[in-house]
Amino acid sequence: MERIEQYDDYREFLKDFFADRKQRFPFFSNRYFCKKAGIKSPSLYQEVVEGKRNLTSTTIGSFIKGLGLTDLDAAYFTALVHLNQSKSDKEREVFLNQLKRYRSRVKQEIVAADHYDYYANWYNPVLRELACIIDFKDDYELLGKMLNPQIRKKEVQDSIELLLRLGFLIKDAVGKYHQKSPAITTGPKVQSVGVRSLNRQFSELGGRSLDAIDRSERNVSSMTIGISENSFSRIEQEIEEFKDRIRRIADEDKFSNRVYNVNIQVFPLSRKIEGNPK
Repeated sequence: MERIEQYDDYREFLKDFFADRKQRFPFFSNRYFCKKAGIKSPSLYQEVVEGKRNLTSTTIGSFIKGLGLTDLDAAYFTALVHLNQSKSDKEREVFLNQLKRYRSRVKQEIVAADHYDYYANWYNPVLRELACIIDFKDDYELLGKMLNPQIRKKEVQDSIELLLRLGFLIKDAVGKYHQKSPAITTGPKVQSVGVRSLNRQFSELGGRSLDAIDRSERNVSSMTIGISENSFSRIEQEIEEFKDRIRRIADEDKFSNRVYNVNIQVFPLSRKIEGNPK
């Protein structure tokens, strides 16, 4: 679905949000959303989408919680609700001006799963970020030393040339690098060999960080739980929404000075018990 700032009708956004979640997570329902949002009436979501009820200052907050919006998206959603429910031209003008200030120009580009060269090495996506943070003046050795772990000068040069060739980086007239699309993703559930290879490399780097990086500069934790397939699907949804919020937080950060990787892993540690275990 489109990002929230592409909408000028909050009911259309809610309609598309529901359809998107239902397609990806069959268990998703009006009742599930309202329970997550802390709303007592299980029919409120549908009634709002159909225009039978408006949102109030209280239910706006509840919907923001259920939608899992970042602060900026929440501000946009709030202004959009007030704009759509305004009763005078003066009110509409106020909220329309708010929307113009909140509206982000960041567009997310989905990287094709067949771009195997991009996924072949963990440092390609890292250099895509770092090359725009540091004005390294084509000093590939310097850029390689900035990575953790460090890589060779030739590897950096090959990676930058690949990123330029694929259009993931653009070099301007004064030699500075810029991203064509600040936010990129493979999209949900991409299973290509290249993507699996990249995820494997990042998992290994995550394990290495336990000894190589001070605890104050990393956040690595785990938990072991017993769940059903239905709960696994719900956890998948929570992860997708969490990743969306992480992407938006990164989009809104105008002072980035370091490249991080966020690993999220959920995998079975036992075989499935057939039937209905007690």
